[in-house]
Formats: sequence, C-alpha cells, structure tokens
Amino acid sequence: MLNNKNGPIDYVLSTGINHSVKDMIGYALKAIDIKFDEKYIETNKDLFRPSEQVNLIGNSNKIKKELNWEAQKKLEEIMTQMVLNDINLLKFK
Repeated sequence: MLNNKNGPIDYVLSTGINHSVKDMIGYALKAIDIKFDEKYIETNKDLFRPSEQVNLIGNSNKIKKELNWEAQKKLEEIMTQMVLNDINLLKFK
C-alpha cells in the first residue's frame, strides 16, 4: 500500500482533539507563567466564519492503520515547547 505508483500519499497528523484559538492562547500564556485573562484577547467579529455544521477534528486513522503512527503529545505540551523554544531563540539575538 505504501508503494503508490501514482505519487505521494497524504496523511493527517492530529491528536484527534478539538481546540479553539482561545485554548491555544491559554496554553502559550501558561508556558510563561501568565494567568489567562480575557484582556489578552481582542476579537474582531468581522473575521468570524459562519457557523460550521462540521466539527473540525483531525482524523489520523489512515496513518495509524498504514504506518502504526499515533500522536504522542498533547497540543498543550507542543505549544509549551514552541513558546519556550522561541524565547530561547530570542536570547541569542
């Protein structure tokens, strides 16, 4: 199945858990020990998408079945690593 004569194979890498932008902001702030507060969020209603009937959660069943891959980290852990890495990079500028 991996020897696809038609070209590359696409896979979805996901945790399978739904997160909001607000969640991600909270994870980033927590990584630097700042308590989440609505004052950190500015909302522009003009940028909202119309309500969607589809729940947008990644489905990694194909990669799990074909390559035995599963997410090992939760989004909060990934966000923490990203924020701390960016802070570390800024130290060297």
